[in-house]
Amino acid sequence: MNPNSEAILFIYLFIYLFIYLFIYLFIYLFIYLFNSEAIAIGQVDELLPVTLFDCVQCLFLCLGAIALVCIAIPYMALACIPLLGLFILLRQYYIASSRELKRLEAIAKTPIFATFTGSLSGLETIRAFDGTGLRQQGFMRKLDEYGRAWYAWLLVNRWIGFRLDMISALVLLLTAVGSVLLREHYPDTIDPGMNLTNSAA
Repeated sequence: MNPNSEAILFIYLFIYLFIYLFIYLFIYLFIYLFNSEAIAIGQVDELLPVTLFDCVQCLFLCLGAIALVCIAIPYMALACIPLLGLFILLRQYYIASSRELKRLEAIAKTPIFATFTGSLSGLETIRAFDGTGLRQQGFMRKLDEYGRAWYAWLLVNRWIGFRLDMISALVLLLTAVGSVLLREHYPDTIDPGMNLTNSAA
């Protein structure tokens, strides 16, 4: 056999092996990305209808309660305008804060998974050089950072919840006071008990 033919055969073998590895890695990467996107889309498909139904249901309950109260006590329509402005200001402030805190939470979550994966893949090396304590301290530090970001996001949600509850309590107070004060002017339309029931819903 000719020495040049052995070299050519080796080069062809190397090229075919390189092409095979490249195709294999490309297909594996494509399947991985496609599969992770399919999982995310599946979660969206499962959660979106339920969330949309809850949103529409709450919207119609709120609009119905406001409409009933405004029909029974026409002066409540004047009080709803500044409350709507307050609600829009709170919403804008909350959306900006919540978006940034959710981004910080996602940024703090990524190193946890990277550290966990790295610890599992290099477990023998970590144990051989007695690095378990150091690795554990680093992991706990990353968990604390994630916990701080998550807790800040949770506090912002509680903050908006408290403000919305205060707006609801203000509407309930205005309805109660309006029902009692205007009972003599609108005797046929105002029933204080019914107004309070509808505004509390």
